[in-house]
Amino acid sequence: MKKEIKKIFVLDEFTNGHRAARVFMKQYSWLESEYEIVFCGNHANVLKQLQKRRAYAVVPVHNSIAGNIKEVTRKLAMMRNNGYILEEIGCLDLQVDHCLLAHQNVQRPEDLEGVMSHKQVIRQCRRFLDKIDIKHDKRKTSDSTTGKAIKIITKLGCECKIGIIASQEAAEAYNLKILAKNIQDVLNNKTTFLLLENKTLIKRVTE
Repeated sequence: MKKEIKKIFVLDEFTNGHRAARVFMKQYSWLESEYEIVFCGNHANVLKQLQKRRAYAVVPVHNSIAGNIKEVTRKLAMMRNNGYILEEIGCLDLQVDHCLLAHQNVQRPEDLEGVMSHKQVIRQCRRFLDKIDIKHDKRKTSDSTTGKAIKIITKLGCECKIGIIASQEAAEAYNLKILAKNIQDVLNNKTTFLLLENKTLIKRVTE
């Protein structure tokens, strides 16, 4: 009998949640052949998918700069109040190092006309954005740290002067230039991630 592939829901590819998921898999010696990491695009969808089945999710709950990740913690509290059994399998404090990425034709951070990233990431890099004179109305937020933002600037073409705050791995994967590394306001910037398992007995409701 073929073994069922277990799903681990995370925010997006090359995000810190993706990194955290891989760390958890290594910690618990989970085989990649038995698990599938599924990218959901935003935190709301991560938890929505988790509600539907016996599965896992990796979510951020606190950042040392931005504080509690309320869009996640409030939803988790609501789910538990509604009877969902969400067991915390693991907890991880992950060092977060943000990079400023752009198309290869952009020479300096100061040449950018705007920056995109997840709203939590924008909050964690405010001093650097002030330094390179990216005004608040030029700091665009998206639900996903990399996926949606990278698709937007890729579609705009190589003349686009919009930067993205993301990981070094994202730069390598999408052939983007790293204009600056470790741009977060506090170098010792850590985010706490939880590995959750939905142990709720889910039954199909029929009339």
